Amino acid sequence: MNVLIAGLLAVLLLGMINYLSYRHYKRVNVSQSTFYELSEQSQKLLSTVSNQVNVVMVFSVTNALFEDVGRLLEEYEYACDHMKVEHVQPNVDLARARELKAGHSLQSDSIVIFESEGRSEVVARDDLVEAKYDTIQVPMVPSAIFFRGELVFSSAIKSVVHGTKPVVYVLQGHDEADFDDFDEVRGYSEI
Repeated sequence: MNVLIAGLLAVLLLGMINYLSYRHYKRVNVSQSTFYELSEQSQKLLSTVSNQVNVVMVFSVTNALFEDVGRLLEEYEYACDHMKVEHVQPNVDLARARELKAGHSLQSDSIVIFESEGRSEVVARDDLVEAKYDTIQVPMVPSAIFFRGELVFSSAIKSVVHGTKPVVYVLQGHDEADFDDFDEVRGYSEI
């Protein structure tokens, strides 16, 4: 009899712990890498978001950035209650992919769309990575690739939430670098 009561109490205790952990959870990053952890600036930006931000990730599972982009968007969604992320695979959900391409006049299948209150910002796959190419080697193979996802996503969120884009002023005529010059030392056209 005592064994039966002890067993019931153990099951009841485990059930209560499970219920409480389901209702009151906290995510903790215990990995050695902080690759998907949002920076303090991004967290501050997300704390200022008061209107709904819809994010549509249009990436094929076979894309090399699929996992990185998906995990980073999960972190954004977890950090902001006003953000909803939708995953669209262009090879699987053809109708939704066609609808998005027509609505935003897109050319690529690898994009992330941020929308809020009628404003939208499209981030292409090429904006998410920065590759350095060795000009001597043929065919040109990137020697270093940097994932710029958080920087680009935070900029897009700020753009659609606050409706402002940064303005760059340029001075010319006093031996400043030229925006039309592609030289690495004297020009800015590569930027």
